[in-house]
Amino acid sequence: MTVSKILGKLEGAGFSVSFDEDIVLHGQKPLDDELKNLVQDNKQEILFHLRTGEYTKLTKRAEELAGYLNDHPATPLRKPEERLAEYEQLVDRISELQPYIDHYELSGLGRWYSEGWFLLHSDLLNEIIVIVRDPETKLSAGCSIYPIYQFSEVKALDGKSDDQIRAVHKTKKVFSGEVQSS
Repeated sequence: MTVSKILGKLEGAGFSVSFDEDIVLHGQKPLDDELKNLVQDNKQEILFHLRTGEYTKLTKRAEELAGYLNDHPATPLRKPEERLAEYEQLVDRISELQPYIDHYELSGLGRWYSEGWFLLHSDLLNEIIVIVRDPETKLSAGCSIYPIYQFSEVKALDGKSDDQIRAVHKTKKVFSGEVQSS
């Protein structure tokens, strides 16, 4: 289920969602088990959605306000310092979010959360592979030159020996098959 659908379910159940270091739910009744599990299972992706959405909104507002402050010099009737405090608050909040945004970009999690795939250099296989959330994931041009693993395949390989993983990978490259859990 997508984050948008999860947030829609929460809203439909009477909850508003915000964040600080974690997800904060506001509602009049306890969260049912289904919603609790959805939030728990998708916590990082929900936080990504909330943080990047807030970052985008704040950045746009700060850019608009900076333009306004630059384009409208002070006059006896207009005091830019009134708007300057608002701008400084925006910049402070943006700087709080910046480390998260940088982490999403540098780690590849941003692409995973927003597009459902990322490139990974596997030290074990000594090559780059693509990991996709599901078979319907749309990939960028050029990704097809790399072996593509669905996330379910990666989970199926968890706990296997290095030699088993290499053997599966070699077979997958030759036959373009799908790894099934045993």
